[in-house]
This record gives sequence, structure tokens and C-alpha cells, in this order.
Amino acid sequence: MFGSGSKLTFRDFVQGTWGSFDTPAGRVDYIMTKARLGGDADAPERQLTKSLAPVREVMDPGDLDFNQLLQRDLDDHRVAGKLIPYLFKQQMTGPAFFPPIVAVLLPFQAKKPTTFPALGAPIPVNHDDARWQEEQAGSAFRIHRLLGGDGNLHPANLGKLWWNQSESSLVVLDGQHRAMGLLAVERTLSRSWQGAGMQFRPFYEHQVEQLLRDHQVTEGDLAKIEVPVTVCWFPEETGESSRPHEAARKLFVDVNKEARPAKRVSNHPAVRRRAVQRTHSESPERLAWPGRQPTATLRSGV
Repeated sequence: MFGSGSKLTFRDFVQGTWGSFDTPAGRVDYIMTKARLGGDADAPERQLTKSLAPVREVMDPGDLDFNQLLQRDLDDHRVAGKLIPYLFKQQMTGPAFFPPIVAVLLPFQAKKPTTFPALGAPIPVNHDDARWQEEQAGSAFRIHRLLGGDGNLHPANLGKLWWNQSESSLVVLDGQHRAMGLLAVERTLSRSWQGAGMQFRPFYEHQVEQLLRDHQVTEGDLAKIEVPVTVCWFPEETGESSRPHEAARKLFVDVNKEARPAKRVSNHPAVRRRAVQRTHSESPERLAWPGRQPTATLRSGV
């Protein structure tokens, strides 16, 4: 019932729970879904992993302002040395927790920021043996929201999003290290290092292959690795006069403005020694996957 559909004209697709929230960047719509390693190569969750785009791979190096703002010093050594082993290692203290990756759909062509076509008015459509409310921005992206028998939006808030990679990129706004960890494993397994990501293959490929051997990771193990992803878009930032990339900058600042700087440590030797001991006693989970509370208020189904 809730497949990608037989008349699909968009290659990339996610489905999940839809909602909306307001920030200084304006209205943001989203679908809560998941990315996965292993399993069916054509499944939406596996395709989502492949579609996640670190900023450095979609932005021209000359566009330093946006790149520096969202890049936040992506540390490949940390990804390879801490995060990927954390994906594979069996946890002795309970299940691992993976905070959601936040990605935003933005218009790009040939690595240059562009604009989306104007988003059309919502219309009811029949699709996959169900009734949906459809909105579409030209050939760039399309949204479906499930309708109930009364013609109103269904309280289950089921939604779908399709997009065209020749006009759009799913840019990681928060959680770039987590996303790069997933991408490094996926690209190594599928031999799909290409394009702008090809330059990172020599750094990651051998390390990922070694970790897979060391941890005796099977296809079944990989299929169990799922990470929540919030896929966002700006419904009010379409059309010729829109500024979706500026909205993305504002959303990035809004989501991260509560991040606290590291506490200042006294120079007294005894105090610094205790601080180092506390740091070393932290579990790899806490060091690898720091949580962050967004300041935006989520409103499911609004």
C-alpha cells in the first residue's frame, strides 16, 4: 500500500511521519524516517543512506561562507577511529543510541545553488490504493500526505517525499559525522566512491574493510544498523524570488544555538588531572554520539 509507486518519475524517495515546525528561518516541513546499511539495495532506507550529502561534496570550494557554516570541521579521523567502530561494536551496556541526522532538501545544479520551481497548490490524488494530498515543485520534488476517508489529512500523518537529484541535494544540516560514517561504509561495501566523494576513498576504504573483518560484520548485522533521519524542506521558499539556502543557514543556527562551549578548566595540576580522568572515563558512546536539543518546537501534523 505504501510503496514508491509504479508511475514514479523521481528516483529518490523517503516515507515516514510528516510534520511541521516554525523557526526564525520560517516554516519547515519534515518527514521522520531512517537510513540503513545492508538489506535490499533498492529499499528507500538504503537509498536514503546513499543520498545523504555532506556539505563539502555539494558546494563549490569557492562558496566558503555557506561551506564553513555547515561544515563545522568535519573530522574524518574521528569518523574512522570512533564512529564507524561504534556502529560495528556490540554494546555491553545496552543498545546503542543514534541521535537523528537532520538533512534539508536544497536546490543545486552543477554544485551551484539555484531555486526550486514554485510549489503548486495541494490537490487530492489516488496513489498506491490510497488517497493522498499532493504538492509538487515542477520536476524538483513532490510531497504526498495521506488522506482519511473524510477527505481530511489522516491522523496517522503518513507522508512521502520524492526528489530529483539533478535538481536537488539532500544536504546534511546536523550530524555530518554520523552521516559520513554511514556513507563511508555504504560506499565501501557497494564500491560506489565517485564524484566529489572519490577524494576520500583512500582514507576510508581500507579502514572500513579492516573494521568489517575485525568485527566479523555480516550482511545480517549491517541490515540491523538503522539511524533516524529528519528530512526537511522549506515549503515557503520555492519560486524565482525564494532564498532556500539562506533559510538553511538560519535553520542551522537555530538548531545549534543551544550548543554549549566546553567548560574552562583550571590550570592547577590537581584540577586538570581530575578533569582528564573524568574525560577518559566517559564511554565511547557519549564521546562518539553527543546529543543536542533543537530549540525549534516540533508540531506533528501541522
